[in-house]
Amino acid sequence: MIVRAATTHHFRKGKQELRENIFIDAAERDELSVVRHDFKTADFCKSIGKLLTMPTAHPPIEYKGLAILRAGAIRACGSKIMDAREETFEGHAHIQHGMMKRRDDPQDAPAVMALRDRAKALLHFTKYYPDTNPNNDTWDGPTLLPPKGKTTTRT
Repeated sequence: MIVRAATTHHFRKGKQELRENIFIDAAERDELSVVRHDFKTADFCKSIGKLLTMPTAHPPIEYKGLAILRAGAIRACGSKIMDAREETFEGHAHIQHGMMKRRDDPQDAPAVMALRDRAKALLHFTKYYPDTNPNNDTWDGPTLLPPKGKTTTRT
């Protein structure tokens, strides 16, 4: 199972619905950091998510919960899951789409749409677990499980 931390930045304004940007790296890289749950606990995944909190940002960015999907679903959508443990910790990985968002160099509409469509496809295979107590250091929510039966692309 692959875990991606969700912050207020990843939700539709005023709603508890994840946006596709949870699967698009904003830092002009094709390396979206995730955690392999097989190597790390839910508590560890939460601690990584809490590192993303930026209370002084406008608007503030707060950790909200964990998004879960299967590595097979990532591959089925055309992206790769790459080991990145040498960079930080065992269980660290990157989702790579083979394309990235650029800030200063406007991309053509087909490239932008391709990236958004890929992220939307990944979102379809994702189960979101809101954190019932985000201020705690431990995960108090249910056992993290991937969405049932969601490992291949839609037909």
